[in-house]
Amino acid sequence: MPSLIGSPADGVAEALFGIAASLSDQRSADVAILYLNLTLYLRPDFDLARVLIASRYEAMAKYDLANGIYRASSPRRLLRDDQVQAAINDGRQGQIKPASPR
Repeated sequence: MPSLIGSPADGVAEALFGIAASLSDQRSADVAILYLNLTLYLRPDFDLARVLIASRYEAMAKYDLANGIYRASSPRRLLRDDQVQAAINDGRQGQIKPASPR
C-alpha cells in the first residue's frame, strides 16, 4: 500500500493544513491563510488547501484573491466547483465574464 505522505515536506504540509482547517473563526483568518500559503509552497498540488484558502478569502469578501487562487490551478486540475465559485465571485463584483472554452 503506497504511503499518503511521500516526503517530510508532504508531512509538514499536511500538518499545516490541519492547523489551518481548524482555525475557522474570523479573528484567526490571517493565520489560517498564512499556514495555507505555506502548505501550498511545500505541496503545490494540494488542491484541498487551494479550495480552503479561496474559501477564507471569500469569507473576507476578497473575491479577486479567491478567484486568483481558483484560476491558479492548471486547467486539468481545476474542479468544476472552482469554476462555478469563481463565476459567483465575479457576479458579486459585477464582473460578468464569458465562459471559457473547454
